[in-house]
Amino acid sequence: MVFSDWSQWLREGNFYSYREQDVRKYFMVLFREWAHIEYTWEEDIAVNGLSGPVTIADLETTKENQIWQLVFGLLQDVYIYVHIPTDVDRHGVAKRAKQSSAFRVVGHYRMQDSWWDKPSFVTEHFLQKPEVPFIAFSCYNPRDIAFQHNYNPVKLNFYLAKCEKEEIGEVVKGEVVPAEARYSETLDKLHRRIIPHRPLTLIPVRAPAKGA
Repeated sequence: MVFSDWSQWLREGNFYSYREQDVRKYFMVLFREWAHIEYTWEEDIAVNGLSGPVTIADLETTKENQIWQLVFGLLQDVYIYVHIPTDVDRHGVAKRAKQSSAFRVVGHYRMQDSWWDKPSFVTEHFLQKPEVPFIAFSCYNPRDIAFQHNYNPVKLNFYLAKCEKEEIGEVVKGEVVPAEARYSETLDKLHRRIIPHRPLTLIPVRAPAKGA
């Protein structure tokens, strides 16, 4: 299983941050609990067929004081595309931001990238309410056989670290703003990188397709 690489999982006492425009927000993980869920694709997927986007409702984060770190493995040799937020195609490049009927091999995961029984951190994503409470997926079938829900379905195998967080504060255009007075020194050291923390990417990294 993916648990063999503990260093990449968030755990109690870890600090992390993410950026929203000109604001970087800092948090600490208070508690962590594992979760595991297997998802079976509900539609049949024909040869050269595209299914989705499908939002997996069971993966919704419902509390604003939590962040969920997830990875997933695939069963069946298909192309899986990720949409997070659910209306944004992720993992493309500027000139090929998303897959199309003429070009499928962009921004996709395959079984070789993350095996069913050994999910890889290549597939790592974060869910947090209200920024990104949902994750959605599309599936393209490049094989010469159809995948049928009741016979040989496409499946995703999710492992999650559900983390309850505590807000430390934020830095707004260089100004340190602690969530509480007791966090002033900690936030200052986090900002100056004296205390290590993990910067996370929640929203897409965008670039204009100049010269496309």
